Amino acid sequence: RSEVFERQFFGGLQESVTKEVVMDDIEPKIFKCFLKFLYTDDLELMQAMIKTCLDGNQSSGSTASTGSVPGTMASLLQDVLAISHKYQVRRLLSWCEQQLCEHITQEDVCSVLCQAHLCEAQQLESACLCYIKGHMSKISSSKAFARLTTEWPELMLKISL
Repeated sequence: RSEVFERQFFGGLQESVTKEVVMDDIEPKIFKCFLKFLYTDDLELMQAMIKTCLDGNQSSGSTASTGSVPGTMASLLQDVLAISHKYQVRRLLSWCEQQLCEHITQEDVCSVLCQAHLCEAQQLESACLCYIKGHMSKISSSKAFARLTTEWPELMLKISL
């Protein structure tokens, strides 16, 4: 399911000898979801596991690494989108993109837009741009939007078009 893992394990890289991949840039709960998907290819199981992670976050106050609002569906999906993109798991990447399109909120839209841009998720990027344009008066006063204006000028250009 992963072109990257295939190249690592069967392409003469270090991992083909050690049979080990170090993934130190992913939270354990997201890794567990990702690994289960790699073994099962089951998107319904992925949905259930993300919901379980979300329920656990709300009771423990855990934070997400994406820069979005901690413990939201969007923040967890962004984490899965990032790892799916990094390891080129196309089916999971497409599913995350579709799920994020359905879970865009005023609080998350700027961080989701940045990640969509980085992951070349064009459907998601378009959905975020439409959401921002439709809610500009509320979103433009947020700290996330201010950060977007200074750190992501290419995205601001897309918003203004």
